[in-house]
Amino acid sequence: MEQVGRQLLDQQNLKFAIVDAFANENLARGLGVDGFPTLKIVRDGIVMPYLAGLSKEDIYAEMAKQGEPAVKHLTTKVAALAFLNEAAGRDINVIAFLSELAQRTALSCP
Repeated sequence: MEQVGRQLLDQQNLKFAIVDAFANENLARGLGVDGFPTLKIVRDGIVMPYLAGLSKEDIYAEMAKQGEPAVKHLTTKVAALAFLNEAAGRDINVIAFLSELAQRTALSCP
């Protein structure tokens, strides 16, 4: 895990932390940790389950994805299909089909 954390240091908007679950039992229990290793994703204070594989490569790829912008611009059918494939198994996924003017207006809103 430490190797993955070191690799992720390059991601500017992503932090990777390691917690000793035995020394921090209340924290681990409060976050639903019941086995090891357990990874959790925290985005805007909301704890979400980590659903990807546990190899070093899988963890790095998933965390790198988590560091991506929340909005992706899909410009091809291939990109849209890849997005849908990536999104499989997640609770909420949205694809908005907008005119160019609507896109600029929607993306400039806070």
